[in-house]
Amino acid sequence: MDLLSEQAAVQKWRSYEYIGPGDVFHPVHYEADGGPDNQPYIWADDTMWSIDTPESPHSILPLLFYIINMPAPPLDLIGSKIQLQLRGDKLDLKGGTCLFWIVSSFPHSNRWHLTASPLSIGQDKWEEPDSITITDTPGHWHNSFCREQTYKPTLDKALKMTTSFGISFVNFKEKVTGRLSLGKFCIKSLSKRPPNWPYALQPDKSNCGWQSVLRDTNRQASAEIQSFITRDDNGNQRKVQGIVCPDNFVMFTTPASSFSYLAFVHTDYSTKGHRLGNAVIIIHLYAFELDLKQGGIHFFIEHTGSDTRWIFTRNIEPMVEKSAFVLTEDESLWSRLSGKLSLKQIMRHYDYFGFMIVSSQSTPRGTVCLLDFSIGPNL
Repeated sequence: MDLLSEQAAVQKWRSYEYIGPGDVFHPVHYEADGGPDNQPYIWADDTMWSIDTPESPHSILPLLFYIINMPAPPLDLIGSKIQLQLRGDKLDLKGGTCLFWIVSSFPHSNRWHLTASPLSIGQDKWEEPDSITITDTPGHWHNSFCREQTYKPTLDKALKMTTSFGISFVNFKEKVTGRLSLGKFCIKSLSKRPPNWPYALQPDKSNCGWQSVLRDTNRQASAEIQSFITRDDNGNQRKVQGIVCPDNFVMFTTPASSFSYLAFVHTDYSTKGHRLGNAVIIIHLYAFELDLKQGGIHFFIEHTGSDTRWIFTRNIEPMVEKSAFVLTEDESLWSRLSGKLSLKQIMRHYDYFGFMIVSSQSTPRGTVCLLDFSIGPNL
């Protein structure tokens, strides 16, 4: 995977500035030539990065890349080989070291720096290529950050579900200054293991199996698949394909709440009974002129034989980019809409899963599009 030659991938590179309590992800500069062997390269300078103080030790993230913003699930990096070349112009590391790092978002954000393989930086010239092999040897890595302090992250899970990676400065005496350039960045997977993601939506397949319930007929109907134009986080137009849930919602009422189906799929077309407890899911919803009537969009699981439905209480916002979370088995993070099966029972014996609008005060209006959805491993 070459992440510097394709313009779509280049646009996902950022430089991180922490300005507490907020932060800024600056788009990097792209040069079509002038890199190693006169190939493309990217660069950032000290006007675009700052010291990230919550880390231990404090870090600077001059270059980072988000896998989760690409049309693919997180990477399994174990056994992969990273190749790259670095150049510094008037770069002063202030006594620090340059490292490769990764972040996993599951179940909470945690960062690891590859301390066993410091990276070489050419001063005012391109350095010879660095090549590092990624292993899950704990002594080769340092865990510098975990968003949830009660959670003890593990290196092997982080490497198997990498959502971000990049270049860092650590152990500096003060802020690193100058300019850092990256060329010929490539990830070569050496892993022979099968993919660990049980299901990924493929809206380009005519029989993807997703359905909805329409107000016009009050019956289930195959979801419509359309191509349309959205905008990325830079405001650029892009053509995408997804499952469209049109402005044709029908509301149902239970003693617990009202709900309207958006889109759902049977296990025969998706996970074929894969246990959902503590599974990772990634979702990308996009909306047009949506009015939820004070309701919220939620993930749900349904067992038709017992008329049992559970919804995950986390509200899902239609966004420009993807979001990710873990379907925990903690019932305090779920709500029962109907039926008597326990949460653990339905996570093993469900017929359908999908998305619905819950607790609307009246019939929702607008159009929702499911652009991406995948179910990953169980943590």
